[in-house]
Amino acid sequence: EGDKLKLLKRVFFSSEPSHRLLLAYFERAAARPFEERAMFADVKTYLPADVLTLSDRMTMACSLEARVPFVDLPFMDFAAGLPSSQKVRGWKTKPGFRKALKGRLPEEILVRPKQGFGTPIDLWMRRELSGVVQDLLSPEAVAARGLLRPDFVQGLLNRHLHGGQDLSQHLWSLMLLELWHRAYIDHDYSARANLTFSNLNS
Repeated sequence: EGDKLKLLKRVFFSSEPSHRLLLAYFERAAARPFEERAMFADVKTYLPADVLTLSDRMTMACSLEARVPFVDLPFMDFAAGLPSSQKVRGWKTKPGFRKALKGRLPEEILVRPKQGFGTPIDLWMRRELSGVVQDLLSPEAVAARGLLRPDFVQGLLNRHLHGGQDLSQHLWSLMLLELWHRAYIDHDYSARANLTFSNLNS
């Protein structure tokens, strides 16, 4: 919340803490242990709005039909009824599931850490997208948009590009915000957009 105050122009700042978006789900599962409350919030927010949506879009973009058997409703109902110790134990996830599959899957699969579908946005921004991000989030562009504080955005850029910090997720969100405004508020699909993405070929 402190960074939000520094980032947004005061007129656009909401005093409502961002985490309140999740509180309703934590409260609905108030009788459960904390880790299960967190899982419930994930199932209601992160899973449908991010993981499943992106997986579907990325696979369909390659004409692949993905399957997600672990979100089969009977299976999820069964998993929801298991004790917490079968779902997570310390930093070890799915201990019950791993035990059930012991002898059915190779050991290296059973003990392998969880792997996501992350993209190397941090490296892109330091390499191929460096010109793009600096153009979209330049002090002039940020000031013209009037939503964010240019000095704070420039500080984020400097810390990411030259300070060794990975602030790619913050910057990616700010880039998309600017591109969304250009497309849907400015209705500018050509001149500035083409100029921006021509940096990729330079």
